[in-house]
Amino acid sequence: MVSPLGRTVSGNCSNHKPPYTGPLQISNLNGPNNSVFGLTNCPGRNDRSLRGKKWDRDLLADFKAIEDWNTDALISLNQAGEFTALGVPEFEKQARTQGFKWYHLPILDFGVPGTEFNTAWDLHGNDILKTVTNGGRLVIHCAFGLGRSGTFVAKILTTFGVSPELAIKQVRNARPGAIESQIQEQYITNGQRLDSKTFKN
Repeated sequence: MVSPLGRTVSGNCSNHKPPYTGPLQISNLNGPNNSVFGLTNCPGRNDRSLRGKKWDRDLLADFKAIEDWNTDALISLNQAGEFTALGVPEFEKQARTQGFKWYHLPILDFGVPGTEFNTAWDLHGNDILKTVTNGGRLVIHCAFGLGRSGTFVAKILTTFGVSPELAIKQVRNARPGAIESQIQEQYITNGQRLDSKTFKN
């Protein structure tokens, strides 16, 4: 399968049935030190998919579901312009109004962390890794909650000593269809840790 950006995508991504409407679906994955990762689609998403299917979600209702999940951190991997494209231009303002500890770590769709992500990670990576170390609960999303979200969580797992192969397997077991492209798999298996400048595991 080829992504809209022309990248090769693994067939694994077709297993996931997106919740275009209804209750927010958060896929749980137990992490290091009793932490929990929750992978989900973009809260409040209201746009039309490439196949013409209409997303019709309510941002406040989705944020309530995340609040009820007892998250300690909400991590958005969308690029800044995506929030408007996905029908939630008010996302950042509303996330802060709701009182979430919100982190924005932009990654290109179907891609891997680059310059924008690294700049944000230098600011927030230490807090995020400490949340994992302290057994916190983290909700992570991109657009579908598959490619970028799965890649990020798998990389966190490898940073805490999980083998790349096992990290990919665990993420895909929790969120079928996660980690969509070959470049994402290669990023997870490249042997580099996602440390911050000050964090020591």
